[in-house]
Amino acid sequence: MLAHAMAYDAARDEIVLFGGVGGPTPHNMTWVWDGSTWTQRFPANSPPLRCFHAMVYDTARQETVLFGGSAQTQDPGLPLGDTWCWNGTDWSQRFPGNAPSARFFHQMAYYGPDASVLLHGGSGNGGPMSDTWLWNGSTWTKPPSYASPGPRMMGGMAYDSARSEAVLYSGTGQGGPVFDTWVYQACHNIVQQPGSQTVLSGLSATLSVRDDALGPVAYQWYVGLSGDASHPIEGATTDTCTTPPLTSNTNYWVRLENVCSSVDSSTAFISVTSFCVPPSISPQPDDQAVQTGASATVWITANGTSPLTYQWYTGLTGDTTNPIVGATAASYTTPPLVATSDYWVQVTNACGTTNSNTGTVTVTDAGELWIQSIRGRGAPGDKAVIRGTGFSVQPRRNEVFFGGYRAFVRKASETKLTVIIPKRLAEGESVPVYARVDGVWSNTVQFEIK
Repeated sequence: MLAHAMAYDAARDEIVLFGGVGGPTPHNMTWVWDGSTWTQRFPANSPPLRCFHAMVYDTARQETVLFGGSAQTQDPGLPLGDTWCWNGTDWSQRFPGNAPSARFFHQMAYYGPDASVLLHGGSGNGGPMSDTWLWNGSTWTKPPSYASPGPRMMGGMAYDSARSEAVLYSGTGQGGPVFDTWVYQACHNIVQQPGSQTVLSGLSATLSVRDDALGPVAYQWYVGLSGDASHPIEGATTDTCTTPPLTSNTNYWVRLENVCSSVDSSTAFISVTSFCVPPSISPQPDDQAVQTGASATVWITANGTSPLTYQWYTGLTGDTTNPIVGATAASYTTPPLVATSDYWVQVTNACGTTNSNTGTVTVTDAGELWIQSIRGRGAPGDKAVIRGTGFSVQPRRNEVFFGGYRAFVRKASETKLTVIIPKRLAEGESVPVYARVDGVWSNTVQFEIK
């Protein structure tokens, strides 16, 4: 078989294969590989026969996306421009209002920061193409860009999750083979929106935004709801904005712009009150585990009347003898650790001070199986995310137990498991959670069933 497409379906822990050439014409067979056996599937719906198409797993929507291809093997090809999605059981054709033109020999990869599928180039019998598209689960759009790999087909493209970028290498351009490397990054990726706050009447609020953007970013803050640019704030042109003293509720937002495009933040709602609410902390800093030489980030969410100030300390909660210089935000990233360490934070505002619980960062040897935290609503049958070290990337090799009941592991990486909380657990109980991988047992962490 030649000219087929394959993708790893992480939600179902199997490889999906579709189409290709096994004779004079393409076919439209669907096969899956479970690690030991190929099995042909016979879905109720299926894309038409094709070859030279592209297929990639859409992590955000847990489905495999197929686009384009050629309906014949002869030169010239017969380009296709349809979009199909595989949910593990059946194919469904999507009919977006906007889409790339018909093509084959194109490159596709999942792009995490935009939670989208990225497509570039290909051929539509008019030579290599140079356009770039993003699929968001419902439609295709052209991303703004100030540089492009140019026309090419038959290149290779993959997503680098460690660097949050898609990498394209080589291919065939208008003049023949090319051997260059291109990196795609989103024009903007706001990783911290300006947060809503409550302040005492007559005091100011400080707002900030953080964006992983391409190149230098220009900022402009505004009064009003996001998108309403009729009230710009003079001089508010950095990633931080301190309001004047406020006596009434006021809304703020910021526009970020670079050579690629502009993006608007969400609206920050500043509530003004005459009553001071002391700080409270929820969630508290988590216990976690890291491998020797790695850093950890401890963090909290604090509520109360703004402005809130933070000071992190090493040691047990209440011990103020070891303040960490510069650690004055809601989160703190440690230096590389070689020994288990304790951290806590003190939060202060105009009417009080609150100390957090102690968060212990346990330092483990590389490969040691360790659960560091569990996140989720906590209801039986709901999803929970377990973070730690030493997990298998194959979901079924990870055995996770909640109070003796085994949980279903949906997705797995070396540092994170997505599981379904067993339905037989009772609400209101606190249960031990532990894991086993290839006969090795983890530590035990308590988890409350809500």
